[in-house]
Amino acid sequence: MAALTKRQRLEAINAILMAQMQQFAEQGYTPAIKALAAVAALNVKPPQGFAAISPERRRAISEKGRRVIQQQGKGHKFTSDEAREAARKSVESRRHKRQQRQGE
Repeated sequence: MAALTKRQRLEAINAILMAQMQQFAEQGYTPAIKALAAVAALNVKPPQGFAAISPERRRAISEKGRRVIQQQGKGHKFTSDEAREAARKSVESRRHKRQQRQGE
């Protein structure tokens, strides 16, 4: 079963809240209806910008940007030595932070 997106989960929760509100209204529970309405009002805004675009479209846009940067010669690819040096620095930094935490 595929995982639900955040939006799908929110819509499902909202549907459940609305059903509960209807049920409480039929039974005459006014305070409960007000509480559920407040929770339902917290529903998150729909995604905007890049977040609203499908993953395939985002990849296509990113690919175009990558190509342009490479054509301009502004792109950078790590050599094996550069990658090794970056990894070494990362390990040193993490080790140093861990030692500082333990020393406190």
